[in-house]
Amino acid sequence: MSRSKTIVFFILFIVLVIIVLFPIIQSKNIKMKDSQTLSNGDYVIGKDLAPGIYDVKVLKGAVNYSGRDLTKSDMLKGFKYTNQEHIIIKGDGKILLTKAKFKPLPRNDSGDYVIKHSGVYRVGEQLKSDEYLISYKVKNNQQLEDKPYVQILNKRDRDLINEFEITKQEIVEVNESNLISVNKTLFEENDNITIFLSPTN
Repeated sequence: MSRSKTIVFFILFIVLVIIVLFPIIQSKNIKMKDSQTLSNGDYVIGKDLAPGIYDVKVLKGAVNYSGRDLTKSDMLKGFKYTNQEHIIIKGDGKILLTKAKFKPLPRNDSGDYVIKHSGVYRVGEQLKSDEYLISYKVKNNQQLEDKPYVQILNKRDRDLINEFEITKQEIVEVNESNLISVNKTLFEENDNITIFLSPTN
């Protein structure tokens, strides 16, 4: 290889290394804040926001949050974002993004876990390892076009293990290696829907 070709090859190699490593180096300089307020815009993880697992709350107005319609006080729990992903917010509202807290799920008098917000929940931290009957109730006799949707994920890499719509009642067994992803509907956060996880034992 001639000297000139060697120099060109070396320069191209350096440019490629910079292109690959720059987003990684840049993201390490962005620290995850306890909370931050966002409005209309396209936010890139690793550039505008640190990678991490976030809870989302609408502070005011109405927004479309990455394809999901939300209104004031709507919340989403435990959403994980990695480098180069986008959070796209449209509308005139504002949202509060905070570090996910993974608080234990509340239980009703019957011992059922109660899920009031779409999100991703950790088995072992927020609910016990067990077999559950999953069901839902709708207030105000609202007719649903889309049923609530559940995914069981591997906690380590979030690979999909199982998924289903809640038609009437579904039975699923989960353990501490799992996450439960619950979407009350896929395209909006419906405050009239409540999800119940009832231990079968």
